[in-house]
Amino acid sequence: MGDNLDFQLFHNLLYEASRTAFLDIQRTHENETFYFFALNIEPLFGYIFPFSNTEETLTSMAENFLVPGYHPNLSLAEAREIVRWGTIDAPLHHEGMTFFEKVNKFLEPVTEILMEFPHDPWDEFEAFHSRLVGVCIDVLKQLDAEGIFGAGDRRNAILVNIFVGDVTDEQWLKYARELNLDVVYERVATHLEFVRNLEMRL
Repeated sequence: MGDNLDFQLFHNLLYEASRTAFLDIQRTHENETFYFFALNIEPLFGYIFPFSNTEETLTSMAENFLVPGYHPNLSLAEAREIVRWGTIDAPLHHEGMTFFEKVNKFLEPVTEILMEFPHDPWDEFEAFHSRLVGVCIDVLKQLDAEGIFGAGDRRNAILVNIFVGDVTDEQWLKYARELNLDVVYERVATHLEFVRNLEMRL
């Protein structure tokens, strides 16, 4: 199962789509301060889309988070940190999706392939799924090496990562470590701990 999937073609399609999308998003929002670039991946690879965020759109997300009035003791600054890595109400969430049509067309049979692997044990499923995730990570590393996400201090102010469904904190940090310099990883790990402590007050 899955022996006929062309992983090199997947890499090539994802690279072209991601490069075009992330550059286009940055051009469209050239006066904003980006802090996050990611690939948003459906758990069974039903789709992949780009995800980006800026400090300016983060404020809008935080304001929407506070509107229902469920957290009257939470400041706007604290709300910004709680929603910083989320996708809900993210204004840029759907930008760049059109560039991924070929990628998602390619992925159409993948969910069925994954579901056909034996579930006891999960070894074959996990090996195939990990290989797909590996392609996504390799593409982001390639783009990073080309300076698509900036260089120097600008790059160090940005997190590059992937979502694979509702990842755990451990998975999130594992991907963050693999895709970023230590200075970025340490900042994100510290921030995540701060946010989890903040959420305990809610």
